[in-house]
Amino acid sequence: MINRIKTHNILNGIIFSIVEFVVIDLIIAPFAIYYVVHGKVLYATISVGIILNCLMIVLFGLQQYKNKEKDVGIQHMFNKSVRERISREHPHLSNDTSVLVITMLLPFVMFIWVLYELLLNGER
Repeated sequence: MINRIKTHNILNGIIFSIVEFVVIDLIIAPFAIYYVVHGKVLYATISVGIILNCLMIVLFGLQQYKNKEKDVGIQHMFNKSVRERISREHPHLSNDTSVLVITMLLPFVMFIWVLYELLLNGER
């Protein structure tokens, strides 16, 4: 999961990914607060889980930015040769994107998966 997150950030642009998932967190946060305050446990759990999942992407993005990792960025995706190179270098990209989208929407799945990888293997 950690490799999928980092690859996502690199291919879409690290800053873009950070901003994208901070915005998602900012949109969901008021709902989470509302659900917590009003004792709606199921909705609060779902909201908080999605927020934590998004935070995983943001945290790795911040780390990658701090480490000055080179990214491709979304602006280069309009270049045919760049798209072809990415397809060759990342043959499982569509599958990885699907995994990220699904785990993002399932509360706590990405968060727990990343913690598991960090605890079991250390950061990759």
